[in-house]
Amino acid sequence: IDARNIVINRLTAQILRWPDLDISPLKTYDLSPRDTRLAQAIYNHTIRRWITLEYILNTYTNKNIKDMEPKMQAVLLVGACQILFMDNIPDYAIVNESVSWAKNKIRPKAGSMVNAVLRKVIKLLDKVVPANEIKSVQKPDKQLSDHDIQCSTIPRSDGGMIYLNNPILPKQRNEQISIKTSHPLELIDLWTRSMPWQQAQNLALHNLIIPPTIIYGIPNQEIIANECLIPHETTGFSLWTGDHEGLKQLLTQNPKAWVQDPTSFDAIMLSQNLDMSGKIILD
Repeated sequence: IDARNIVINRLTAQILRWPDLDISPLKTYDLSPRDTRLAQAIYNHTIRRWITLEYILNTYTNKNIKDMEPKMQAVLLVGACQILFMDNIPDYAIVNESVSWAKNKIRPKAGSMVNAVLRKVIKLLDKVVPANEIKSVQKPDKQLSDHDIQCSTIPRSDGGMIYLNNPILPKQRNEQISIKTSHPLELIDLWTRSMPWQQAQNLALHNLIIPPTIIYGIPNQEIIANECLIPHETTGFSLWTGDHEGLKQLLTQNPKAWVQDPTSFDAIMLSQNLDMSGKIILD
């Protein structure tokens, strides 16, 4: 059992269920904490950017990826996800692991296809620019119009930007933002009919942001002592920056603390003044 095998198997099951995805947590079994974090990162990135990954893969396959067997879809999605959205994993390791999995779990010749497609994705990737360097990036050496540049950039959840070597994204703006942000085109069309286009685009981009984990009820002295906790601007709250296992341990040690953002907490405080006889709270 390894991290990638667990993720590919889970995605294979999700493909068979599509679009009724299983929302239960990824089971990592007896993986080490390090491999558990890797598995969760690969899985979460792949689920969040599924539409983006499918579009890019379809650019380099002879038939639509949705028409391929589920195991082939899964291994290609996981491989492309790591290449585009996970900087700390070497490309050669991603290709080798993906090819090996395809040969062993699908059939020997499947490895050749996985190898060819993922290497094309690697060639497509020009560079990844961190959020704090976006404004200083110069236009590409080759002469591209602003329109083509829009067709060759993909935003990341951390505010960074992926630059592609070829402007392969759709030129129609609703289709383009759908692919860039992994939102169904039908949803983007609905938004643009009900609000200005720029507002709809901003909403789609905002949805890429992974929300922070905010905790209520950790004593101030522990917030200061714990390197994974940052004081929140709202008194009584703190921001957790560690991993899931560390969060579980923290909450076990602090039974009066829980994960909650200040806005929903305010709603609960307001409800205490209401005459509510029900026993079930729907959040």
